[in-house]
Amino acid sequence: MNLGEMRDMVGTILDYDPEVQTYQDEVTDVINQIYMDFFSDRRWQFGQKLVNLTARADRTIAAGGYNGGSGTPTSDILIQTATNFFENWMEGQVISITGGTAIPASPTDTQVRSEYNIQKVVSATQALLGSSAFSTTQSANGDATFTVKSRFLDLPYDTIAIMSLGVRDIFSDTGPYANLTKHLDELLDVDIDQTGRPTDWIRYEDETMPHPRVAPTLVISAGAPAVPLAGTYQIKYTYIHRGNGRESAPSPASIATTYTGGQRADVADMQDSGANSGLYKQIYVKTPESTAYYAVTNALIDEATKTATGLAVSASYLTSSQRAPEHAGHLMRVRLYPRQSTDLKVQLRYLYRPPMMLDDADVPQFPSAHHRYLVYRACQELFVKHSNLQHSEMYRRKADKELFKIQQRHLTEGPTSWIKRGYRETELYTAPTPSLTTLG
Repeated sequence: MNLGEMRDMVGTILDYDPEVQTYQDEVTDVINQIYMDFFSDRRWQFGQKLVNLTARADRTIAAGGYNGGSGTPTSDILIQTATNFFENWMEGQVISITGGTAIPASPTDTQVRSEYNIQKVVSATQALLGSSAFSTTQSANGDATFTVKSRFLDLPYDTIAIMSLGVRDIFSDTGPYANLTKHLDELLDVDIDQTGRPTDWIRYEDETMPHPRVAPTLVISAGAPAVPLAGTYQIKYTYIHRGNGRESAPSPASIATTYTGGQRADVADMQDSGANSGLYKQIYVKTPESTAYYAVTNALIDEATKTATGLAVSASYLTSSQRAPEHAGHLMRVRLYPRQSTDLKVQLRYLYRPPMMLDDADVPQFPSAHHRYLVYRACQELFVKHSNLQHSEMYRRKADKELFKIQQRHLTEGPTSWIKRGYRETELYTAPTPSLTTLG
């Protein structure tokens, strides 16, 4: 049963289905809210995903340079190496800087001995740490030691809860990791810089990306690339880090703009995220074919650039392009203990949040035999709005009965194990006969 069919069924049960878009949108919102609550309520077998995360070992180089002096505008945030060192994944990670011979511009210059977050990887030999990272008297003449530490693992944006974390790679040492709580982490004063073979994972502080507050503007222009078909278009955009893929919540939507065949859609009035901030812009477009916003194939827009010429929409965007994020830029992170001393492929099993159903053809991501649960629960909510508490209670009971069926069939199995007991032999039973019992 797809979204359109569920909404029609709700209208039939309520005997009220006006052809008013605001009411249809309200019913869709009710169904989606129930859908999200249902998925996050229990550890459903159909609501789990298995993904591999890359935990990288430390990277170290003893040929780093920096200058906190005022010789150039970015001298207080630029670090560099004599050879290729920086990689895209290092963006947002921790870098430890120690040692080095001071640049002889001042006899009072000192060296840095501290940790920073890499704000932006400029090239294989340059990175930015953010404004005023060093004082004007701190410098190193190309012989400082840089150590980049992959201290945190970013979890997928659709993560609701972690179910297991460990190594299941046949080419590595396998084994599950235990959950070390933050309380024990602090109570035991666990060494945050110890490296080795991880045995535990610690849920660390979540992070939320800053998001654009300014709505973009669609401009009608001539030339290529033309919009794929005539009709009304809207756009949103997000901030995104190129290196680690972290992405913010979308901006407000642009004003709906109508295009005819052959016209080009240009973008203006995007928000400046600040030079060297590392916050590039990804544009998403809503076409006449869909209610959802899909990523365009244009390259990411630079931090300080506010315009884009021509929205390039893939011919297969409905199946191949990423939809605009619904996670509000909120990211869950974990820390491994000890921190990995070699590159590891860590397997994560987690409860996920499904995408909302926006188009009439969208279907829920759980077994179709139970799709009517969403209909019953939506009727329970909407009968209250219609001041019909008797029918609301009736459909609450229907929904609860359907929920019980789903629990019986699709909840994760409990921790049950079968243990073979000792053999027994008597005059009656001359052959060994094992018996089984259960735990859990």
